[in-house]
Amino acid sequence: MATRNLPVELAQLNLPDVGETTLPPAQCIAAVAAGATPTLCRMGIYTIDGSGNVTLVASTTNDTAMWSNNGVEYEKTLDVGFSKVAGTRYAVGSLCVTGQTAPNLAGMQGSHSGINAIAPRLAGTIGSQTDLPGSVAVGTIGNTAIRQFFWLKP
Repeated sequence: MATRNLPVELAQLNLPDVGETTLPPAQCIAAVAAGATPTLCRMGIYTIDGSGNVTLVASTTNDTAMWSNNGVEYEKTLDVGFSKVAGTRYAVGSLCVTGQTAPNLAGMQGSHSGINAIAPRLAGTIGSQTDLPGSVAVGTIGNTAIRQFFWLKP
């Protein structure tokens, strides 16, 4: 089976407004594991500007073992350190490139995609990607009924 370039799934990340703090590793849970070993599995932290455009500020390295088991909490260290800035909106993006069944990350599914698109957007999708994009214009972020859960814990 050929490798499919899957969309990047975005979910707004709500961080406490406590000023600048260095962020800990990103975490999520694979509700349903990937069907076989993917070629790329990554998460990224994005800033969201006032218009809704997103810019990658930190990400995880490729780890094809990530999301390989059902119900497992995956913790990945970010590739660069950065400080959260009070008042800035953030999103987390996830990407799995695979020729088999992609994993389903834990979250909320079945909400109306239009609700997730109301500004400020709660979730979105960026079509067919081979890696996490460095930046994405708001007009290219599609609606989705899926809102994946991510968290950062010290």
